[in-house]
Amino acid sequence: MDTAGCDIRRLQVPRVARRRLTQAVYWGLRKGIGFDDRENLFDYEVLGPVEEGGIPKTEVLACTVPRHDVQELKALFDRAGFPLKGVTLAHFALRNVIQALPPAATRGLVGVLDIGEDGSRIDIFNDGRLVFTRSVRAGMASIFAALMAGGLHEGADGNVLSIERDIDTFAAGEDALAYGELHGRQLLSLLTPTPQAAEDGPSGPGIGPKDVLRLILPTLERLVRQAELSFSHYAQGAGADRVARVFLAGELHVYKPLLLYIQDQLGVAVQPLDRVLLDEALNWRKPPPEDPGALGRLLPALSAGLRNRHTPNLFATHTEREKTSRVTTINRGIFIVFLLCIAVGLGIFYRQEQEAARKKT
Repeated sequence: MDTAGCDIRRLQVPRVARRRLTQAVYWGLRKGIGFDDRENLFDYEVLGPVEEGGIPKTEVLACTVPRHDVQELKALFDRAGFPLKGVTLAHFALRNVIQALPPAATRGLVGVLDIGEDGSRIDIFNDGRLVFTRSVRAGMASIFAALMAGGLHEGADGNVLSIERDIDTFAAGEDALAYGELHGRQLLSLLTPTPQAAEDGPSGPGIGPKDVLRLILPTLERLVRQAELSFSHYAQGAGADRVARVFLAGELHVYKPLLLYIQDQLGVAVQPLDRVLLDEALNWRKPPPEDPGALGRLLPALSAGLRNRHTPNLFATHTEREKTSRVTTINRGIFIVFLLCIAVGLGIFYRQEQEAARKKT
């Protein structure tokens, strides 16, 4: 589900017995962000033992999600006739793909820059475990908006795309994502032509790769800057080294000049989460889309489809599972007491039968 309104953070809580850990996380969240459990769900996963000032603690990755959002999503699918068995967040879903990659590719601290349509996510994994995540508003819509602001219009022959400085060539309020479908991806295809882009991309004179780069680099620079700050912030806060490798997820990995720009700005190796890499990790039941851009856009759905037992399910948080466990324990206790009562009753009945038989003889 969408991560808007969600809060994901690392917490260090007192080291307590397992049955008391959920309460410790709950009060840690109440103290840290003051969330209301009547309005929000919360869940967590244990990262491991740590020490703070010589005091042993347990580090967890906790998240809070508005209850209304989860209930609304569940009701939507129920009305459509496809009842959901679970809901998770995109951050945790992407982890399934990271953990499916060869161990050598995910060893140590690995960053992921996942550029989506309405926003992007910056994640850090430590040996395949999610330890840091951050959402930023810049995404493909921001890049399309930058291209739209450049004044794209069709040439005289209707097939040539060119740039005009007059922004009024576009209808006011045109949606950036709708613009991206019509024109934006055609322009980006100039950066790295693909067979799919060649079929319907722009041709002829008027606009070139340098024009596209000039328009979108300021937006991309802000996004990369956010990633750089996030990686540095985690390294300072956790007392760890900076990430040694970054995976680029989403459709932007198709455009090699942009990938090289991100790599140059971050100063670390940047590898696309593309079909070549995924083919090494996954056994496809059905071949994925040939268009690498389409595969990038489908990555969140692919990640959710790789659900494993460690993927948080907002329908069954720790609190819900503990409630279910308590009910199950109580029911088992009642059943055992019932069996004992039956056994005692049968014993008494058997003894009385023996007593009656002796009196008759």
